[in-house]
Amino acid sequence: MIIGLTGGIAGGKSTITKLLRADGFYVIDADEVTAQLYQTNQTAVQIVQKLCADCVTNDCVDRARLADCLTHHPNLLPALEAVIHPLILNEIQKCIALVARQEKIIILSAPILFETNAHLMCDCVICLYASVRKRWARAKMRPGMTREKFELLRQRQLSDRQRIRQSDKAVSTHTSIQKTYQKVRRSICDCMDQE
Repeated sequence: MIIGLTGGIAGGKSTITKLLRADGFYVIDADEVTAQLYQTNQTAVQIVQKLCADCVTNDCVDRARLADCLTHHPNLLPALEAVIHPLILNEIQKCIALVARQEKIIILSAPILFETNAHLMCDCVICLYASVRKRWARAKMRPGMTREKFELLRQRQLSDRQRIRQSDKAVSTHTSIQKTYQKVRRSICDCMDQE
């Protein structure tokens, strides 16, 4: 069973993903897959180099520079995503194929699960959500985060309302991490019961 875990920027997805992994769940994190692609996949590196040459050093994409470039040139984002997203989805499918027989549950953690149609790989989707004010309060603690960058990332994602409507389960992250995690674990059990 593949359970999608999604949520907007600073919605709590990374924290919950770490807890699930620590509890022994097999997690495929789309952000980690992307980071790996930018380090090892020459097609991905060449695509970035064509769009933003100074974002590549030593045949690897400097993600901080790329984020800065896209913040100042958001018109480059659609061209990048059009080519990078299929590469990411292909890598995710490879990961699923490698472990599908061994793992009872696979958690696919992705901030733009619906936007990339990755939800089509999932049997059930759990959405984490929080108010924009709460998410900005969390996001601004990240190194290099600006309000401009936060808004750019937020606007390229579905709204919480849209994401919740498309998900099977929705969990607010306004409570403590432990309470949120308990709700996510209950949602996973519910998804398994519906299988």
